[in-house]
Order: sequence, then structure tokens, then C-alpha cells
Amino acid sequence: MFKKIAFLLLLNLLITNPSKALEVTNVEWSSLGSNISVTVYDPEITDLTTANCTAFYIPENNKPIGGGRNFYEAGISQIIVSVPSSFKKKDIKDFKITCKNRK
Repeated sequence: MFKKIAFLLLLNLLITNPSKALEVTNVEWSSLGSNISVTVYDPEITDLTTANCTAFYIPENNKPIGGGRNFYEAGISQIIVSVPSSFKKKDIKDFKITCKNRK
């Protein structure tokens, strides 16, 4: 009986948690700490589409401070968002990233 319940629970988790279209899967400072690296996933996108991302600084009333874009490969796009030097040592949690697709 326990095996049946565990199997059904696992099956339910696999079916009900698929990745959503245009999902931001990772946001972090680049290796040199000078730009924000954003990874976006969209399983239904074609390779010639670009992902455009904008960074907003939350403590200053969501002030837009930088942006970037890159092409998709196999549904994934890694975008480097350039930000002004005055924002480079801030906590990554103080930024809101929004992304859109553009053909």
C-alpha cells in the first residue's frame, strides 16, 4: 500500500510541476561581478527568437537600470544584463528582472 501511495505522489509531482513558458530559472552576478547573468527557459520557443531582459532596482521604486538580450538555443537563453557601476556591489535580491521574447 505504501508503495502505491509513494508512486502516486511522485507521479503527481512530475505531472503538476512542469516548467512554465518564459521562466527565469537563475539570476546571479556574473563571474567578475560587473553584470547580472540571467537564464531564461521557454520550451516552446524557436532558436531565432531573442529574450530581452530588463533589471529594475527595487529600493529606488523599481527604477530600470539596465538591460540585455540574447538568442535562444534549445529553449534556453543566457542573457548578460549590463548595469551601471554604482549598482554593481548591491545585493542581487534588490533587483527585479523581467524578460520578454521577441522575434
